[in-house]
Amino acid sequence: MTFKTDEVNVTIGFRNKGNNARALLLGKTEDECFQEYQRELVGLETLLRQNNVQVARIPHLAWARDIYAFWNEQFYVTLDLYLKDERHPLTEGGALLFGKDYILVSDALPESLNINKEETAKKVCDLYKLQETIFVPSPKEKDHIDMDLLLLPSINALLANEEYYEEHREELSEIAKRKKLSLIQIPMAYASLPEIPHIQVYPANSLEIENKTGELLIFTAKPDGASPLHQALDEYRNVRIIEVPFTLHCASNGSIRCRTNFAPLNYTF
Repeated sequence: MTFKTDEVNVTIGFRNKGNNARALLLGKTEDECFQEYQRELVGLETLLRQNNVQVARIPHLAWARDIYAFWNEQFYVTLDLYLKDERHPLTEGGALLFGKDYILVSDALPESLNINKEETAKKVCDLYKLQETIFVPSPKEKDHIDMDLLLLPSINALLANEEYYEEHREELSEIAKRKKLSLIQIPMAYASLPEIPHIQVYPANSLEIENKTGELLIFTAKPDGASPLHQALDEYRNVRIIEVPFTLHCASNGSIRCRTNFAPLNYTF
């Protein structure tokens, strides 16, 4: 499901804490690193607002999808915002991707819940009141699928980062055929960042929202050069890619989708 700009706020997690290891990597002090984090978040907020997207800050939380999911105009599995680093496994997090009437679920989620796949599917469907759960292969050593997959229900497309696409082509093709989706490979999937060449951006980890004219806006981290999403979605004329400088967040192994979520219009945290 793709939200529209006149239906929801985009929420941005604004809480940060120092990370001396990352600061050393960048040749900065922890305080400089923290300030740059804040500048990047303000930059994202500015670009959203410039495109007529309403924004609400969550001052107590860094990763905005870890604590709640917003679906069918209501909140699910909302946790105490002051739990800081806690994450509920059934929030949208990075293990669930919502389609129009189904959910793509990381096949690592059952282990997180300590139950089997059948029980996981029932729990997810019962919670979100959907008929179908589709398990997809989890990337190596992590349960987040949203770092490698971008589901765009409004244009019936499923995008996959290059390496993940090649490794799981058969399973992804079956899902795409079953749900009548165009399966698209994202070329140069881990394009490097200009400031830290060995740190990668995650183009699949992007935020999509539809504006009042029906144009699909995709906010994605800016790599060294043009985003590979331009090439991947070139044939879709009603899609606009908006690149956001997000170096430090990508260095934390998270990008724009991880940092944002949705909430009702005019909702404040």
